[in-house]
Amino acid sequence: MARIHARHQVKRKDIIAFYSQEYEMVMIKRVIGLPGDSVTIQYDARICTNGEKFQEAYVHFSNNQSGKLNVPKHQYMLLGDNRKYSTDSRSWAEPFIAEKDILGKAVFRVYPFRRMRYFASQD
Repeated sequence: MARIHARHQVKRKDIIAFYSQEYEMVMIKRVIGLPGDSVTIQYDARICTNGEKFQEAYVHFSNNQSGKLNVPKHQYMLLGDNRKYSTDSRSWAEPFIAEKDILGKAVFRVYPFRRMRYFASQD
């Protein structure tokens, strides 16, 4: 995990570690919505951010939830890649994570071993 020294370094699609105030534990999720974004989740699992389709080749399972959220200042919307079983912004009492609770950005996956890789860039 790489420490984030400037919060403006967090980008859409980054995988981050953060402290969940609701669950009182560290969690890891993918950044979908940045401060000020309007995010629409469609029934077929497609996501639109600020009116543009959001490409997510890594999502394989959807739970057919839909909705629209506006991300407040200094907050982030996060979703798990396994959407069918993920506890994330769609199910939390407070759907956004405060900027101050972000601990770092994932830079390397070590497990499962067959999917080990370095995240040089999330673009």
